[in-house]
Order: sequence, then structure tokens, then C-alpha cells
Amino acid sequence: MYTGFKHMHITVVVLFLILYFIKTYLLVANKNEQLDKLRAKTKIADMILGSLMLITGGYLLYKAQEVKVYHYVKILVALSSIPVGIIAFKKRNKVMAVVLLVLFIYVYGVAETKSLTFKRDKIVIAPLSDSTVTKNSTNIMDQNADAVLKNGENIYKGATCITCHGADGKLGAAGAKDLTTSALTHAEKVAIITGGKGSMTPFKGSLTEQEIEAVAVYVDSMKK
Repeated sequence: MYTGFKHMHITVVVLFLILYFIKTYLLVANKNEQLDKLRAKTKIADMILGSLMLITGGYLLYKAQEVKVYHYVKILVALSSIPVGIIAFKKRNKVMAVVLLVLFIYVYGVAETKSLTFKRDKIVIAPLSDSTVTKNSTNIMDQNADAVLKNGENIYKGATCITCHGADGKLGAAGAKDLTTSALTHAEKVAIITGGKGSMTPFKGSLTEQEIEAVAVYVDSMKK
């Protein structure tokens, strides 16, 4: 259900952006007659898209395990966009319409990257004081098993995997799979952690290849 709402939300937002872009273009190009006709024809569509955007966005926010700054930015823009957009087109204010369009595009980028700067924050994991991991080793499977598992556990918790999967891997929040019954191979887990899948966030760029390997090893240990 969560995935369905997420896809619906993205679809609605994209349609809303396309429609708003066309209206802004007509306004800036001084094609007022065409703009008025389009606004009249899409009045109901605007109401439906606006409502669906708020409903699906509200549901996703409700299901979110942690509300971050970018969530508040999205809410602020969503709630203010409707009255500001109406004023912009009613008063033929080109500057206001263009500024709002740029803001929409910015917020869309923020939502996709989950970052106000379009860059995922680097997840820093404190080194283990008792780790026997060899720094220059290129093969994590050759490292001390206990150290790898401990490191993987720390990363699992620090990278917010625990938010959706839970400490025991069974939470299942936001459509997350039960890690204790997963039939995926180690390589498949590495691929999903790296590139993401469905509603799961990709961790490429946030975690190093070695850290992703460690998480996969820790997840392997959860299987019963």
C-alpha cells in the first residue's frame, strides 16, 4: 500500500508540475487568452491534483518513521502554493509565477534526493576500537568475522536501516521485507543496498563498498 501511494504521489506531482509549467509559459509569453481557456478547462483537474497531492503526501508523511527538515519544506511549499499560484495568475504576475515554478522544481529535487542541497549526507560510522579489520584488505570476507558483524550492525543502525526493518529485521515498516526470511543471496543484498529497490533508499554514495558489504554480512546473520 505504501509503495502504491508513493507512486501515485510522484505521478500526481509530475502532472501538476507539467500543467503549472504550461500555464507559466503562456503567462510569460503574454498568451492570456489561451491561458484563460486552459485555466477554465483544468479548473477541476487542478482541484483533483491538489487534493491528491496533499492526501498522498500526508499519508507518506504519516508512515515516515522520522520527520526531517526536507519534509517541513515540502509541507510549507505544498500548503502555500495553491493560494500563491491563484494570486499569480489572477493578477498576471509573471515574476511570482516563475519564482513559484522554480520553487516547485527545487522541492521536487529535494524530495527525490531527500536533501536540501540535492546531496545525500555522508553517513559516518565511528571506527571500532577493538576492531581487527585490516585497513588495506580488499576482501571483507577475509577479515575477522566478529569485527565485520559488529561493524555491519553499527552501520545498519547508523544508516537508518533499523527505521524500516527494525532491530530484528522484522518490523516491515513502509513495505520493508522481513530480513529473517529473505531468500536473497549475499550478492543480491549488496545490489539492493547499493542501488535501492521500490521504496528503499539507495545507499551508494552514502556508504562505501566495504560498508555495504558489512551491512550485507550482518543482514545475512539475521536469517533463520
